[in-house]
Amino acid sequence: MKTLVERKSILENDLTKMIKQGWQIESRTDTACQLVIDKKPNGLSVLLLFSISFLPRLGSTGKKSVFVEVNEEGEITNSSKDLSNYKLKRLNIPPNEDLKLV
Repeated sequence: MKTLVERKSILENDLTKMIKQGWQIESRTDTACQLVIDKKPNGLSVLLLFSISFLPRLGSTGKKSVFVEVNEEGEITNSSKDLSNYKLKRLNIPPNEDLKLV
């Protein structure tokens, strides 16, 4: 079982990596954090928007969010209602086998 100080340190290290990837902290506690990132429009929608001269901001598809938590054993768990395990892995966020909804 990890101490609270150890769990805070584990979370801080994980958050540092995610912030470098463009994630922003939305809310945070000592052992958990909610992060968000803007969704990028896919190439086809951008091409379509430019070809019909709409504003590029219309191609935005909102935000993705992920909840990161360090349990008592010091293990990081990630969950998201917006992202599948495959997408979590593509964003270099280790997925949980048991994906929880946020």
